[in-house]
Amino acid sequence: MKKKRIISIILSLITMFSAFSAYAISDSEALDRGISYGWAEYDHDESITRAEFAEMMLRFAVIPATGGSTSSFEDIPNGDESLSYINTAVDQKIILPYLNNRFDPEGVVTKQQVARAVLTVLGYGGWAESAGGYPNGYIKTAAGTAMFDGIKKGETDVMTYSDVIRVLANSSTIPLCEPVYQNGYIDYDVNEDKTILSENHEASSIKGTIIAYYINYRSLCDEGLYYCEYKYRTCSA
Repeated sequence: MKKKRIISIILSLITMFSAFSAYAISDSEALDRGISYGWAEYDHDESITRAEFAEMMLRFAVIPATGGSTSSFEDIPNGDESLSYINTAVDQKIILPYLNNRFDPEGVVTKQQVARAVLTVLGYGGWAESAGGYPNGYIKTAAGTAMFDGIKKGETDVMTYSDVIRVLANSSTIPLCEPVYQNGYIDYDVNEDKTILSENHEASSIKGTIIAYYINYRSLCDEGLYYCEYKYRTCSA
């Protein structure tokens, strides 16, 4: 299975500013804490694979890859380097396998699938299921958040690396949703004080310079996202 080597940065490619935050962390701190990550020589217009997306989601959620090296999928051999991430993502119900014991590790990821995975990590899975389930309930629930801000794609469109990077950056500061059990019923409470950053990294935003690796110096989007072509060179957005 083809797999690009994990190196350093992803989420710090999109800088998130909090004007009055006393708990913002720099991009270098984000790297140290494992918030940001990336792929060597990745093409921002290239579609992300399901295997790569599984790893990205676990890193985003700070969930250890403990799935082991034994495959239950017909299209992934035992010992594959992505298998622990895939098994863990499936066990956590972040990504669902296909029928007939297949995962399709080199397959593409759609906007619908990204919505389901990210909402599950943020605790909105039950909410989305009650809103209609996959895919409509997840898309509807995601539309009520900032998850897809800046993403101009249809529900079944294929997501690129850059699309997923932006979604995860947007989602890192979305309030977490927590189930509330009362009198045999389940409700959902959006906790405005808790986010992926605050709970896993004791921060409320990422800000600072951007560290890039083997990528072209060019604008990524209208919002002012830039790359550097020099190895480990630092530049500002």
